[in-house]
Amino acid sequence: MAKTLDIALLGKTGVGKSRTGNRILGRKAFESSPCLLQVTNKAQKEGSQLPDGRILRVVDTPGLTDIRRTMEEREAMFMNAIKEIVEGEKDEKGELSNLRKLTNEQKLQVEKEVVAPEEYMKVEEKIRVQERNKLKAQEEDLKKQRQELEREKKLEEEIRVQERKKLLTQEEDLKKQRVKLERE
Repeated sequence: MAKTLDIALLGKTGVGKSRTGNRILGRKAFESSPCLLQVTNKAQKEGSQLPDGRILRVVDTPGLTDIRRTMEEREAMFMNAIKEIVEGEKDEKGELSNLRKLTNEQKLQVEKEVVAPEEYMKVEEKIRVQERNKLKAQEEDLKKQRQELEREKKLEEEIRVQERKKLLTQEEDLKKQRVKLERE
């Protein structure tokens, strides 16, 4: 039987767990987003076979600091993620109880680190403002490029007009010279 390598991605909301899982698996298995907003709502397991025949299983989890859930709900999600890993396997070494103990010890620390809804909204607004500013800057760049192209077109047209005038003048001069030569 092929050996299995299990990885659970645990951490704060918006730190890139899903993206990391995708990189580990070498494919887009988990939905991800480049912003601080939570994308993952429940634990999800994906897997693939490594070149040496081992099975790689990755469990992506919702953020432990998701302010929309109570600490108990977050803890339950954490434990469900661990259960996903040991699914069908006996917990002979007591790993789940050790993880449960670790979770309880760190519970207070995680709760302290959870961002208050007001702060979360401030961060979201800051991101929106940055995106708006970025779009405005891009619009300004495009406007400048368009104006430059219009100036170049006008210049090219001006050059063509001047060249036509020059050719017409030369043509007139040639006609005058021909007429003059014919009279002589």
